Amino acid sequence: MIESGNKSGPILFTDFVCPWCYIGEKQLQPFITRHQLEIEYVYYPLHPETPTQGMTLEELFAGRNFDVEKAQLAIRNKAERMGLKWTTRTHTFNSRNAQLLAKSLQGSQHHSSFRDQVFDAYFGKGQNISNPELLEDIFLSLNIPGPNVAELLSDPDLNAALDADWNRCRAVGITGVPTLFYKNRYCVGAQNSDTLSQLFDSGGP
Repeated sequence: MIESGNKSGPILFTDFVCPWCYIGEKQLQPFITRHQLEIEYVYYPLHPETPTQGMTLEELFAGRNFDVEKAQLAIRNKAERMGLKWTTRTHTFNSRNAQLLAKSLQGSQHHSSFRDQVFDAYFGKGQNISNPELLEDIFLSLNIPGPNVAELLSDPDLNAALDADWNRCRAVGITGVPTLFYKNRYCVGAQNSDTLSQLFDSGGP
């Protein structure tokens, strides 16, 4: 059984290069607001082998009988219907640096805004979210105080904390994201409003 750090709140396993995480968090937001939920974010290594310079989506899905163009169109249509910014992506990028900085901000007023900007940078603009200069620009735009991005990315304690998230995902058998855990129930994938209403408004299935 998963134990939550915030005791009774939902746990969301997520990664910044996961399109369904981007969409799923948009669908989850009204319920967070309505019920004043304190979400515990656990970061998941979706494609940790991705080099810092990125790789094409064709390279990522090579040999998997996966139609990249068709999948992108379906996801894009859904994202745009929800009012999310979306660009035609050609590459995926390593998300560890973005995860590290998000981990450093958990519990602060800047965590949500930073997450929103990272998602927008990747899915809305197709930018390399592994790039420390891009991440520094996001920090500056949000007026985030404290250590700079370079110091945070090399901080051994912060890296250990993120490694603990990755190990936690493995330990509890998380194999895909987004995965939402709440009241002893797993919800895998971007859930629709009806499912989330059943979970949060009705108190469970």
